[in-house]
Amino acid sequence: MALLASGATLLLSAAPLAGQTIVAGKVSDPTSGAGVTGAALEVRLGGQVVGRGSSVQRGEFQIAVDVPATGVHQATVLIEHESFDSKSAPVVIQAGRPQPRFLQIEIVPRGLGACSAGGEHGGIVGHFGTPAGSSGDFPRKIANALTRNLLTRVQAEHVPEDFQPAFTACAEAKPRSFVHGGNFARLLAADVFVSGDLRPTTDGYDVYAYVSDRFDLFAPALETVNAAVKLDNPGAAELDASTLAAILVAVARSYQEDGHAAECVDVTRAAEALLGDLTPEIEAQRGRCQGGLDHRGLVRGGAP
Repeated sequence: MALLASGATLLLSAAPLAGQTIVAGKVSDPTSGAGVTGAALEVRLGGQVVGRGSSVQRGEFQIAVDVPATGVHQATVLIEHESFDSKSAPVVIQAGRPQPRFLQIEIVPRGLGACSAGGEHGGIVGHFGTPAGSSGDFPRKIANALTRNLLTRVQAEHVPEDFQPAFTACAEAKPRSFVHGGNFARLLAADVFVSGDLRPTTDGYDVYAYVSDRFDLFAPALETVNAAVKLDNPGAAELDASTLAAILVAVARSYQEDGHAAECVDVTRAAEALLGDLTPEIEAQRGRCQGGLDHRGLVRGGAP
């Protein structure tokens, strides 16, 4: 659909006149919560365009639509923007009044649609900044390293295969700020979202990571430093224990919410073993896990 036209033309077409029906709302980016300016919108009724407009400051829009003043009309608002996936939203116009009165429409940045974790346990590795001239599929390498690093830990706790976490790369996931990582985790249906920066070293790469999660356990994101990670050698790429343990705490929280209390406790054991210490964060999550057991404190593999 060819909605992307001159912003000036669209703004003029959106100017309301007395007595006209106005469809109003806001277009926003769920990864940042910010309004999206310059989105082109059409209101269609039965395949016919009855109004056009665009989002302006803070992503807000007002579109004058040409519909009968009587009856109930099922209309559709179509949204396009060069940096976002296209979107449609329903609106009911009854006796000249739209319902809802103010549309809240979220549009997803291009490239993210194929990155969803689908609710599987684990997470998404997003964009990692690199020095000028550096090249390499670093999100994929970090995702592979995380999966391999964590599988060995959870398997040691006898976590069933169906519950073992995995990580997927999504280089298109580029937060404007590290504080938005939790939004990416929720949007992509992932337990954890990891992004950050890389610096080459003589032994590999220093990986400066921001660990976020959909539960806001780490809000703002937890900053970790993973020194001299051998990303170019998959069998030797080891991330720091603090990074891995934080991720396992968030994975445990997802097990808790899914009602898998025993596996939840097991994963907190893996996190404790990584650090060699029962940190307050791990202890608090373990307590929440144990609260879901049929017999509080009775944990597979021994006493808590």
